[in-house]
Amino acid sequence: PIMYNNTCCLFNTGWSGINIDLNQTAIDMFNIIRPNDYNICAAISDKVEEKDIYFDDHFSPVNTIMKSFYETSNKNISFKNLERKKILTKKFNEVIKNIPNLPKINFLNIDCEGYDYPVLNGFNLQLHNPELICIETHNVNKGEANDYQDILKLLLYHNYTMAQRCGTSSIFKKNED
Repeated sequence: PIMYNNTCCLFNTGWSGINIDLNQTAIDMFNIIRPNDYNICAAISDKVEEKDIYFDDHFSPVNTIMKSFYETSNKNISFKNLERKKILTKKFNEVIKNIPNLPKINFLNIDCEGYDYPVLNGFNLQLHNPELICIETHNVNKGEANDYQDILKLLLYHNYTMAQRCGTSSIFKKNED
């Protein structure tokens, strides 16, 4: 909830939100540091299916269900304690359906270590209609195969435009109708 976390600054200025992570330790920390948020342990996707988790450790920022991201990252990052676990992915709307008085989602932040497009694709942009979307998009300008073009096409279709690149993240804003 603090390190490598785009929403920490928002939290520090009084915002609250929904935090979803596949790592129970991260959710436990969210529950301590952000007790007024909705903190849910789940792996989000555009379909329900069993996936492998490439799990480095409880405090690693690169735990993922995206095998190719793990394989690419493993060349640059020392996975010390790699453990493969299984998890059943869920759709976003299924995960949040029991949140009482669900607030409007103004800002959507997706950081899923290479699995960002399936998460975005499973998010109902017409229903929730966030004003800003921040999504992790590695290697945008390097010409490497990645899902950035799919992310861009999907967001353009839903009337979003690129507002800013910040590190490994792309920020999109909703165009006014």
